[in-house]
Amino acid sequence: MSLIKTKNSTLKALFGLKFNIQHSTFNIFVGNVNFLTSVLFIVIATSCSTTSKAQYTSKKKKAVASYVVGVKHARIYNFESAIVSFNEAIERDPNFIEAHLNLGDVYLTKKEFAKAEEYYQNAINIDASFKPTTYMQIASVQLRLAKYQEARSNLNKLQEMKKVPPPLQSKFDLMREVASFAIKAKQNPVPFNPENMGPAVNTRQEEYHPSITVDG
Repeated sequence: MSLIKTKNSTLKALFGLKFNIQHSTFNIFVGNVNFLTSVLFIVIATSCSTTSKAQYTSKKKKAVASYVVGVKHARIYNFESAIVSFNEAIERDPNFIEAHLNLGDVYLTKKEFAKAEEYYQNAINIDASFKPTTYMQIASVQLRLAKYQEARSNLNKLQEMKKVPPPLQSKFDLMREVASFAIKAKQNPVPFNPENMGPAVNTRQEEYHPSITVDG
């Protein structure tokens, strides 16, 4: 069976995916960022310790101090200030992996996917073994950016490392199927020529949706 027949409903339910084949181009639009965020990413508030006993990849005190401030801002959803602090940490220590990862998380939450990809990639370049699931994080962002080849490549790298956490195995497999399906779909486009059904059905106004109102 083809993936579109067996997986389409599952993909929509789990990822909020919408499939649109138009002008010989296949695009995947991810509508629900929060779902993948909650499944794949460790929440900033619990993943980053601000105690003096915490061990960081940076040994530079000023860099760590800026990072800790950034975590505090992120915990209360003050993302702009968090970005400033994390950037200060990186300026003081360009190889501070946690700062790159948290910037990626913040930009993902802000739906600035290109920037999220940039900082996840920075973390991987510094040390891919520090947090192998970063490959899964960057792949999820690349799916949103329609970078399907890159997404599948990163997922394959995580598979080769044999570091896919058992609780995330099913999500990992589904993401890889999504990437593979999108690649094949782009290579084999099908015609898509929607026709307007006329003013009795298609208008410029919001279409009627059956619903129950307060007054009945």
